[in-house]
Amino acid sequence: MYIIDIERTVAALAKEACESRLALDDISGGNFSISHPGIFGSISGNHVINYLQSAVFNVNSIVGELVVLNGKNINTPGNDSLLRIVTNL
Repeated sequence: MYIIDIERTVAALAKEACESRLALDDISGGNFSISHPGIFGSISGNHVINYLQSAVFNVNSIVGELVVLNGKNINTPGNDSLLRIVTNL
């Protein structure tokens, strides 16, 4: 499968998800999950690896962080992300 094919498949699945038309077969059979609870304002949490999957990548909300750069205080966006991998195979 080429990258463009992956993009088209993701776009088609996203459209079906927005229209609440996803079937169980559309979301099963994967081995890696991406979770985005940050859309609800979550900045951390516990993330479950689904049965038969090997990992989950979690993206939390983007929050402002105060950093010092060249002696100046700068407010920059920051994000806590987590990659959890099954290690007890």
